[in-house]
Parts: sequence; C-alpha cells; structure tokens
Amino acid sequence: MTDSLKLLQFSHTSADDCDCPVTQGQNPYGLGSGEISPQLLTPTPTLDIGGDSATNATPLAFEKGLAVVEDWIGVNGDRRDYFSFSQSQAGALEIVLDGLSDNANLQVFRSNGERVGASYRGGIEQDVITGDFGVGDYYISLFGKTSDVETSYRL
Repeated sequence: MTDSLKLLQFSHTSADDCDCPVTQGQNPYGLGSGEISPQLLTPTPTLDIGGDSATNATPLAFEKGLAVVEDWIGVNGDRRDYFSFSQSQAGALEIVLDGLSDNANLQVFRSNGERVGASYRGGIEQDVITGDFGVGDYYISLFGKTSDVETSYRL
C-alpha cells in the first residue's frame, strides 16, 4: 500500500466532545475517554482509473515528461489495468510500478499487440521497464501475479 493511500487518524475525541449517547468511558469511536489512539483506516477504492482492456485504456496525462497514476487492481473483479501513451519522438523511456502491497507485474505493448517490455519482479518489489521503443502508440498493462491479488499501486 502506498504511503499516499495510507490514512492514519489520531482521535482526541472524548465522550464529553460528543452530542450522542455513549456509555461512560467510551466515545463513539470505541476509544476510552480521553485516550489518544492511532487507527489505520482501510482505504476503499472509489474510482477505477485504469481501463480494463487495451481498447479502453486510460490515456496517461504527461506534464513535463512525467505521468503519475495511483490506483488499485484486484478489487471488485478489476484484475488488470491498461494505460495508453504516444511517443512522438525517439528517446529513452522508464516505466516504474511501485507502492505495491502484493505481487503485481508490468508489460508494455505496441498498438499492434507486440510486447516490447515486461517486468515480473517478485513480491512487492518495484517493477521497472526501460528502453527506447521508438515513435508510436503504446499500451501499459499491469496485473497481479495470481488472480487473487489485491493491491494499490503507483505507476
């Protein structure tokens, strides 16, 4: 899980701060009165950014040569995400997949379906594809190593 998707909430609420009925020594958040206790909130994906196939791939929006996307795979049946981009001139390209909480993999295809790069690093290690793929239209596919993978990611 990426740091940007982790939410840490510190509750300073006591029973005296609440206008709702609570039992003595407890607040509506289940914490003892006056206690400070961190709670890791489980982020729930509310928006699926990545397309579900090459034909409906989400175009990457580049700004100053950089595009960053944070999303999930494996949640609600979303097993793969696809992104598209165009390279208008030859030059080096680096595609990085990180921020994983489970094993995911990365592939790059030309618009004709030819695979031009792949990374299958194990575990939650960063996947990286580098190269000069030439001028053209490309698709990035990312997916879990197995069908039960659920992970956030940053591309």
